[in-house]
Amino acid sequence: MPKVWTMQSNFTYGEVDPKVTSRTDLAVYYNACRKARNVTPIVQGGLSRRDGSDLIDSRSAPTIDRLFSFEFSTTETYLLGFADLRMYIYKDGTTLQTNINGSGNDYLTTTYTAAQLATLDIVQSADTVIVVHPDLAPRRIVRTSDTVWAISDLPLTNIPQFDFDDASSPTPVSEVQTITFINQAASDRYKLGLEGILTEEIIISSDADTNAENIQRAIQDLPNLPNSGVSVVSLTASTFQVTFADAAAKDWGLITGAPILTQLTTFRITSVEDAAGTARSEDVWSATRGWPQSVTFHEGRLWFGGSPSRPSTLWGSVVNDFFNFDEGRARDDRLIDATLDTDQVNSIQGLISNRSLQIFTTGQEFYVPQSPITPTGVSVVPQTNFGSKKVRPISVDGRTLYLQRTGKAIREFIQSENVSNIYNSNSISLLASHIVIDPVRMTASKGNTEIDANYAYFVNSDGTLLIYNMLGSENIIGFSLWDISGFTFSDCAIVNDTLFALVKKGSASYIIRFMSSLVTDIAVKNATPGSGVFTGLSHLEGLTVDIVGDGAFEGTAVVSGGQVTVDATKTTTEVGLRFAPLIETMPLNVQLQNGPNFAEPKKINRVSVDFFESLGIIVKNSSGQKARIADKVMGVDPFDNPTPKTGRKDIWLLGWDNIATVTITQEEPVPMTILSIAVEVGVQ
Repeated sequence: MPKVWTMQSNFTYGEVDPKVTSRTDLAVYYNACRKARNVTPIVQGGLSRRDGSDLIDSRSAPTIDRLFSFEFSTTETYLLGFADLRMYIYKDGTTLQTNINGSGNDYLTTTYTAAQLATLDIVQSADTVIVVHPDLAPRRIVRTSDTVWAISDLPLTNIPQFDFDDASSPTPVSEVQTITFINQAASDRYKLGLEGILTEEIIISSDADTNAENIQRAIQDLPNLPNSGVSVVSLTASTFQVTFADAAAKDWGLITGAPILTQLTTFRITSVEDAAGTARSEDVWSATRGWPQSVTFHEGRLWFGGSPSRPSTLWGSVVNDFFNFDEGRARDDRLIDATLDTDQVNSIQGLISNRSLQIFTTGQEFYVPQSPITPTGVSVVPQTNFGSKKVRPISVDGRTLYLQRTGKAIREFIQSENVSNIYNSNSISLLASHIVIDPVRMTASKGNTEIDANYAYFVNSDGTLLIYNMLGSENIIGFSLWDISGFTFSDCAIVNDTLFALVKKGSASYIIRFMSSLVTDIAVKNATPGSGVFTGLSHLEGLTVDIVGDGAFEGTAVVSGGQVTVDATKTTTEVGLRFAPLIETMPLNVQLQNGPNFAEPKKINRVSVDFFESLGIIVKNSSGQKARIADKVMGVDPFDNPTPKTGRKDIWLLGWDNIATVTITQEEPVPMTILSIAVEVGVQ
């Protein structure tokens, strides 16, 4: 029976869709896994047992439903946990702050109900958090100290005006002003002004009706007026009545006059208000019209995207004056008010400041190519047509990740390598679509003191957590899936480069922190009590837990009365839920002289596993044969704590199979990193 070796030197593509298990023509096939569960892809190409987690806090009635990170400085960081009408504050993500504002409460009272938390959008600048929701006025949360926080409506000024022209619009009242010319003569030239904007030059005619027509045309053409609504009649040869009606109705400032070229130096123009007007236009954001539903900062402006009544409009504040939306004379630093010019209603779902201002809508993806962006130069350019889900996009490795509207794809919005003004929306999850399950939240980390890697985290709607390791320069794009038995993930956030997650079970919510020093989930790790009675486990009541003392697995116990019994001689003890890492290779395909033997029976004779700082590795083949490696070495004191091992180990297995795979897992909570797998295959 001939024997051949096949080598998988890396797992950079992580888990791939079952529909890819026959695509031996793809290079991805030989760098991927059939399963990658509860493991983390590492930039060196291997897979590590994922970190365990400890309990930070638990809440019920009300439960915490959203997490956000807040970084005031490199030394002052917080995790914000939103519940129904409450916000809890955890310094460094771990320490719950109490007696907020001297109230005696361990929370800040907010106006956000549990039903509204799912659609909040949040952005931070310095010590201020901006929160928007389409049903509520934008608010700001300001930190003064660890325990002094304030929440209030944004002090918005000069809110943009819009004429909705519907049954809810204010009833317009016409503004009437009278202009009087004094000592004028035919052929004199002048300009009129309205709230600081001047008309083109007007020439006085000897005919009063002609003068009225000229005045009407000049005023109507002003950029601060709509295209209709102005009428002018002559009362006398030198007196004219100007009416601002319908769309032009408003309480206008007095019309001014500026002589340009006159026959008499005494020529002047005066005006009086005969009737104050009321506009049909109104604040574009209000309790009636709804409020902005997405927010970001870009180029010194606060940007709002979309509202219930204006879903496709983008607004930018005055530069370096975030709450001022003054249009003024449309100078470069004034208000930007731009509506997406498309043949369908593209409701803005998210804004993000990356290499440009990027806009994600229900039907298309856009960006603004100008820099700096100005009122007269703004151009919102459509790029791709996939549509975005209402989940805030994230920036990783110079590209923007967003969720396609269908919930079945994760896409990267990235500038084309060949054409600088073109963006593409590539699916990064195409080969792992089976584990992209309508994600509801996402966040990203950019490495920490232990790992130099970019990770994106996606909370699936089925309660699992999808992990994406990305390093574009090295073509590392691996997915894996995490779960916690009996608990569901509902949100996640990064604080101090550490992953925090919100998990739920029944009517309770739990904030947990993932740590490389832990090997179980929702764990408590403390100095071992001399009595051997380990308490503080009420959150795991009735559940079977693993007990780890000084790094050694000591067995399982059922939590009763919030406690278990442990070995009192250990220095530290960790008690938490077990999770099982799982790595399964793609079906082996060996290239023979007469072609591939993918569909032919094959026997896995030997598996050579290259591992790093690992213990308790279980290696199985698809025929059910298994063996253990990286255990304690005979001859060493059996009572010593285990030391993780690094090296390569060969395992001999039996059994023929048409679809031959190798599975690696563990049965105890101990460390594991797999770098490569080589397989000696017997073929017919």
